[in-house]
Amino acid sequence: MRKEKAMADKTKLEKTISQLEKRIEEINADVEQITAMRAKNKKQNEEEIATAMANEEACGKAIQVLQEYFAAGTESALLLQETSNADLQTNTKSRVSTTNVADSVIALLETAEADFAKSKIDVQNLEQSLKSQFEQKTQDYKVELATYPVQKYRTRTNRSHARQISCSS
Repeated sequence: MRKEKAMADKTKLEKTISQLEKRIEEINADVEQITAMRAKNKKQNEEEIATAMANEEACGKAIQVLQEYFAAGTESALLLQETSNADLQTNTKSRVSTTNVADSVIALLETAEADFAKSKIDVQNLEQSLKSQFEQKTQDYKVELATYPVQKYRTRTNRSHARQISCSS
């Protein structure tokens, strides 16, 4: 009777160990997969952030250069302006046309600059979110693994097996 109980306990413990070891293998495979995905996402997000920053900066510089250029062009046009009415009307139309084009181009660049800034912020927020999710998932797995007494079960199984052998002798 005692021997049968010991065998039943041993079988139960072996089954529990097998289930725990299978779960540990699943966790390890998932951790490997999410770690690889995290590294890939991080690299991609860093590249997107760097690109958005570079584009935002380039738009800002282009706006500055165009503002300086068109401001200098307007001053030059005023200095070169002739005083006759016909020439005055032509120069005024040209200056207005140039100013409208300049304003449109600068407005377009300002919109692009704002879009790149927003894109950068969005990707930074996404990166932070993905990082937090990854850290939470790995922490959950650490906690779960810490609760698995596989070694304790193995020790018990070995003791049961040793008792069983000594009882059989």
